[in-house]
Parts: sequence; structure tokens; C-alpha cells
Amino acid sequence: VVDNKWKVANNEVELFASWTPSEASYKVRHVYKGVDGSEDEVHEDQFTTTSDTEVTPSTKAVEGFNTPVAQAVQVSANADTVITYTYTRKIYTLTVERKVGVKSVAVTAVTDGNVTPLGEDDEIANAYNYSVVYGAGFRMTSTPETGYSTTGFTGLTATGNTYTMPYVD
Repeated sequence: VVDNKWKVANNEVELFASWTPSEASYKVRHVYKGVDGSEDEVHEDQFTTTSDTEVTPSTKAVEGFNTPVAQAVQVSANADTVITYTYTRKIYTLTVERKVGVKSVAVTAVTDGNVTPLGEDDEIANAYNYSVVYGAGFRMTSTPETGYSTTGFTGLTATGNTYTMPYVD
């Protein structure tokens, strides 16, 4: 530069640019699956950091749900970084004991796909085992032996004739 004018040798100009990271926002989505496996509830958190920074947002521990593995992600400068954590429902084994005077027991789902019999009924242990999704509604019925009557089930609380699978630690 001479007298505030550019002088160029051989019609070539060599320029050097430098960039500095800027402030960038990113979003963390916590998606909780419903009893039927669809998205039931979504919570979103917005954060700010420096662009091109690697972040590892925390997951949440929620009763009855499986906690996903935390993800490390590079935050984009154009604020389009979204980290999604999906929380699936835990599946529990429900064991219904067949006591004296009970001929059979049946557990049925209020919504299809949430209660699954686990193999054959265990006649030796006098138990019926079912796989039940956390929060799923189900009904239990029993058929009494001759000379007995059904008085109900203990160990769970029912609303009307529907039970809900509770959180089990």
C-alpha cells in the first residue's frame, strides 16, 4: 500500500482472513415415549455457547423410563444444532400367583401391545408371568375353582377394574 492505494505485482493479490468463534445457541430435546411407543411428551431446553464448541448435555433420570446415553455434539455457528434424548418406558415382569381355589388368571391390556404373556403359565410355581410397560393400564380376572369365589387381587391399586403398572425400583 503506497499513498493509501493498493499496488499489485503481477495482478495478484493475496489476502488472509481470520475468523473467531461467535456465540451460538443449541437446543436439547427430551422426548418421553408414551405407553404405546409414540412421542408422549417433549421438553426442550435452549442453551448458548461458543460456536464450534463440543458440548455433552446432561440426560435426566426419570422414574419408569430408561435413561439414554449422553451425546457429545459440536455446536454449529448457524444455531441449528439440536440434541435429542429419547426416553423409553421400562418394562417390568408382573407375576400373578395362583393361590388355592383359583383355577386360572388372565391379564389383559387396556391398550394393545402393553401386556405380553411370558411363555406358558408356570403350573409348578402356580404363577402367571407377564411383561408390562411402565404406566400401562391392564385388567386382571380370575376363574375360581368349584366351591370358591373371587375376592380380588392384592399388591396393586385399581381404579375401577383397571390397574396401572407402577414404577418399580
